Amino acid sequence: MLREGIADASPVPHEEATQLGDGPAQLVGHRRQLDRHGVDGSPFDGDGQIVEAHLELVQALADPALDAHGQVGGGGTGVRPRMDLLVERRRGGLDVRQPGRQVLERLADEALLAHLLVNSTLEQAVDARGHVHPFRGYRRVSLRGVITALAGGVGAARFLRGLVEVVPPADVTAVVNTGDDVVLHGLHISPDIDTVVYTLAGAVNPETGWGLTGETWAAMDALERYGGLTWFRLGDRDLATHLFRTQRLADGAPLSQVTVEIARAWGLAIHLLPMSDDRIETRLDVVGEGEVGFQEYFVQRRHDVVVKAVRYAGSDVASPAPGVLDAIRSAHRLVVCPSNPILSIDPILAVPGVRDAVAARRDDVVAISPIVAGAALKGPADRLLTELGHEASVVGVARLYAPIAGALVVDEADAASAAAVESEGVRCVVAPTVMHGVAEAAALARVVLSL
Repeated sequence: MLREGIADASPVPHEEATQLGDGPAQLVGHRRQLDRHGVDGSPFDGDGQIVEAHLELVQALADPALDAHGQVGGGGTGVRPRMDLLVERRRGGLDVRQPGRQVLERLADEALLAHLLVNSTLEQAVDARGHVHPFRGYRRVSLRGVITALAGGVGAARFLRGLVEVVPPADVTAVVNTGDDVVLHGLHISPDIDTVVYTLAGAVNPETGWGLTGETWAAMDALERYGGLTWFRLGDRDLATHLFRTQRLADGAPLSQVTVEIARAWGLAIHLLPMSDDRIETRLDVVGEGEVGFQEYFVQRRHDVVVKAVRYAGSDVASPAPGVLDAIRSAHRLVVCPSNPILSIDPILAVPGVRDAVAARRDDVVAISPIVAGAALKGPADRLLTELGHEASVVGVARLYAPIAGALVVDEADAASAAAVESEGVRCVVAPTVMHGVAEAAALARVVLSL
């Protein structure tokens, strides 16, 4: 079992990590002594000596200590799957014919450092005694595991803001809806991605939940003089984000890479992934009008029209963005944020392979209802559910999410519906879900992670 504290071991002089051969083993030693091309995958110890059993060492140490979720020492320690082993300062090698647990005990007894490196990033490390070594430049090991969230809209952004108060942001991956992306004035706009970025950066307009605080509108005011399209208002500083994104896409960068660059520019450590690098457009069939795009429905018509059908154009030929399926498959906890099920979550699930990947993890999926006491806190989720023949209640949400989620968190206002929710085959958890601020969002995140 890994735990923080006690005394850290002494640093090793000249320590450098070196990837050897094709295997997952990494050794700390004097890199100048290592001939990477001549050792045939055999790792070196800290004195430059070959460890006799080479790559079998990894299996002997790691496999017996991992549970079904890839956790070390049982669930809850939060060390992610795909770990590499880093061994240093060992003379004469190590006999891996011993049972794995004995090997781990021997490592601890002899103060041999076994650094568990998460995702091969060289960013997190603990030794065999469970001591964290932040002075080596590694972040502290999370004890909560990795969280992947399906996200879209203001509700998701607010939840994520609370989540990163509870766990290290780098332990969180958000797969964000891009079905409401739109091209206006020649600019590629990704509203949900930008709302998440601005919210996590503490720069979002608190009154609207989107856009930047302290925004000015000189460009839109000038455009209005010419009779240009101004129903979709873009603030002066917000325009810089869209200009940058459009230029990078024109340069040939995929949306996923551009999203990483934008998040990094705002100083965010969370991993943000668009659901796809391919164009997917949420289209709504409006009574008396025909089909319109999402922004035409949501912004131009203020979602005050009746919808009879929704489709996600392009989803059938799209692919998940790089890292999306891996994030879903490897997460310790999967969260469906309190987003509009039809307009924010379903577009993500419509990307080929995503729904199946989430459903395969159903027991680890916790959804949060965006409906409280029969109404949406923001946006048209309740009306849209009703218009499309669903029930605008926590029971209706449970029915929609039952194939992919094992648990649904509902607000205290819906406590009386808990039995009806569970009759849909979903565990019902009652907790405050209305997020007035970061404190409430963080409390909700703790509930989700405790399940």
